[in-house]
Amino acid sequence: MTTAVVTGASGGVGASLAEALLRAGFDVVGVDRDTSPELKSHQNYSHLVTDLGDLNALARIATDFPRDTGLLVHAAAVQHLAPAGTGAIDNWLDSFKVNVLAIEVLTAGLRESLALNSPQAVFCIGSVHEILTSGQMAPYSTTKAALAGWVRAAAIDLASEIRVVNLALGATNTSMLESGLERNESPLAALHKLQQSLLPGRLLEPQQVSDFIVQLLKSPLDHLSGATIRLDGGASSRLSGE
Repeated sequence: MTTAVVTGASGGVGASLAEALLRAGFDVVGVDRDTSPELKSHQNYSHLVTDLGDLNALARIATDFPRDTGLLVHAAAVQHLAPAGTGAIDNWLDSFKVNVLAIEVLTAGLRESLALNSPQAVFCIGSVHEILTSGQMAPYSTTKAALAGWVRAAAIDLASEIRVVNLALGATNTSMLESGLERNESPLAALHKLQQSLLPGRLLEPQQVSDFIVQLLKSPLDHLSGATIRLDGGASSRLSGE
């Protein structure tokens, strides 16, 4: 089995995915600004502490990954709670660097090894916010839309050597969701309303996402390249108020 590089591996979906890929037989390199104490003792896991917003440092690091790297998953993201039209440029720049440009830099650095090693794939963890969003989420929703656009463009430019797939997640049980709900007067009431709006009546769990990706890796990916797969509990299907 080859090496998988996972950004955002210190928590949430990224941490769950790193664990699932280890169980599936991959060697895993985690990349995050925080350490990963839960995984650092695993003999097939290594962790690089770096700021994904430092694109120059990221470009240097990308040349040092194992030459058998065949999978890149971009699960890292920042979610600045800032409305549009307020000129919060630092929030916007940080969001674009981490949420979008980091995957471009890593893909460029890993392109040769990704083309040579199975499963020859790049996965991006996107969001339903790319098409449906709410107040004070402007940098996050805009960059997730840009990430989906990058996936479509990269799938064309990297064909037929590398497959690129976007997973647009809905409400997922992570610390990022909790922090996002804090902008409401009653976060608990907002969480309950959110859960009731989902067709399953509950949040998506990070392990469900990671298990789904592992299952996708067992299937031919050629005709998925460029696609966005929505795991949003029906959020993008249900009319508001229904």
